Amino acid sequence: MDPLTTSLCDSNLFEKLAQHPDVHKHLADPGFVTELKRLQQLANDSSEAEPQAAAAVGQKVAQAAHRDPRVMQALMALQGQGLSVEESDLRHAEEVGDMQRREPVQLEQMLLVRDLQDPDEARIKGNEHFKAGKVPEALAHYEKGLELLRQQSSVSAEAVATLLSNSALCLLKLKWPDRAKKKATTAILAIQQAGDRNFDQSKLFYRRALACEALKEFRMAVEDMSQSLKHAERTSPKSEVQRLRGEVERLKRLRASAEADAEKKRRAKDGEKSAEVQRMQGTELQAASGYSAQHLSREYLAEQDFSHWTTGRVRDAVVGVSHTCPSGATIELVELKEQTKISAAITNKKGKRALYYEMDLHCLWRGRSADGEMQGLIRVYNIAHDTKFELGGDENTSYMYQLGWDQRQSGSWVEEMKKEAAELFDLVAVKGAFGTVSKWRVNGMDESADNHVAVKLIKWQAVWQGFFRNRAAEKEIRKELKLLLILDNPFIIKFREWFEDPCSGIFFVMELCTGPSLQNILEDVCALCEHSERTAHLQKLRRHFREVTYAVSYIHNFVPAVIHRDLSFCRIQRSRGMPLERACIR
Repeated sequence: MDPLTTSLCDSNLFEKLAQHPDVHKHLADPGFVTELKRLQQLANDSSEAEPQAAAAVGQKVAQAAHRDPRVMQALMALQGQGLSVEESDLRHAEEVGDMQRREPVQLEQMLLVRDLQDPDEARIKGNEHFKAGKVPEALAHYEKGLELLRQQSSVSAEAVATLLSNSALCLLKLKWPDRAKKKATTAILAIQQAGDRNFDQSKLFYRRALACEALKEFRMAVEDMSQSLKHAERTSPKSEVQRLRGEVERLKRLRASAEADAEKKRRAKDGEKSAEVQRMQGTELQAASGYSAQHLSREYLAEQDFSHWTTGRVRDAVVGVSHTCPSGATIELVELKEQTKISAAITNKKGKRALYYEMDLHCLWRGRSADGEMQGLIRVYNIAHDTKFELGGDENTSYMYQLGWDQRQSGSWVEEMKKEAAELFDLVAVKGAFGTVSKWRVNGMDESADNHVAVKLIKWQAVWQGFFRNRAAEKEIRKELKLLLILDNPFIIKFREWFEDPCSGIFFVMELCTGPSLQNILEDVCALCEHSERTAHLQKLRRHFREVTYAVSYIHNFVPAVIHRDLSFCRIQRSRGMPLERACIR
């Protein structure tokens, strides 16, 4: 048994860790204690096991330590070695799901309220901390006040509801909506059971409505916000009543949007089932001129293998796919490995044709930054005729991926590479989507950025939505392209021309926009820890919002009116082609 696993078998494990100056603070977190107990149980069970089984347990312990920096720090402490764990390390482990999210109140906050004996004092100090922006400290005081109230024989419902309401607000700020909902519900029940009609319940219902919104329970959110408005109309000023009316309407729109999305997904799921049946049964072959499909025997079966051809096309599509990190580093797919498995075939049976394919892609990627280079692997699998690309989808019906990299390299740039390499999955998966965009230089011009354009190729199969020609679909997309050519707005990407190739598809030329999407910009801003750092981007984000509003107003006032139909942050891109950066809709 290895030394790390052996140290977990100590019966005085938690007593030793409680005396360590760096580790004892983690013992206040139930998730950390549960994980240590699990590892201790594994270590004790393997103490008399076979060497192979003991080695497997040691590997599990090492993996747990690699995921949770607190576990690694505890194991090092048991070995008599020190290991510094920063708050940024813990936040990163929480964000990527390597460790369970920590409780909002930690040991530092618990020590602040240890000596409090008066619930009112706890509430007053909690309010002071909340006004100062110290939300965890405020929550600790409110929870301490509730604990003190439970010890009293007679307690007013108003005092309990006030502390519960304040706790719910803190939990909302700390992004624990499920707990905030529970606190607000308990406060509402306490007031209702006490029959207190003088207590203003508008805040209770308002905070529970916000919690339900965060949990995407929009129906209940609308009901609670309506109750909040009802109570506010009796006690609150007109400005607050007007604000709550706006909140009710906003939540009603969210509810309607969520219901529409659910209905759309239901229809799409039903459509997928129909498409799957059609793929399995095949479709009727079109009879060629001068020859009838009836000449074929009804028992005739033929299968054409396109695996080799498909492998070449997939290699051409994925090799060269690249992603640019926020720091300017690049990650590029450089090779389709030999482990890749691709099978594709078209089967003709009884006058019907069906397509079957299955892919398991193994790609080598290379990351380059100013600080160094590293290589890794990405495996994109479960790609088949009966699966689909859906982020967060079921592993049995959706594309999946795995990432690997050189564990020997370290540094902040390496951590960025590991995080950003996951973007390759999206880029590879959407290669089979509606169209692909590439960068071209205008012939006869200089090599300057201003003389480059973007050329998008839409394959005929994507236009027809199948292998057989659909003239109605061709007519519809030509009508859309003609409309795009006459749009002229500085905040809409300019379309220049299009031409058609009888074999490849439709090529259309448009303005080259090299900046990041608004989705990436917002994600980068939200990732900033300090409030002052985020607000520094506020003026530029407001300007981009105005630009998008101008563009939408332009197309809506067009004659005839134009509707985008798929406007999202991902489709709004920052252009770097002018002295002043601008947001462009694509």
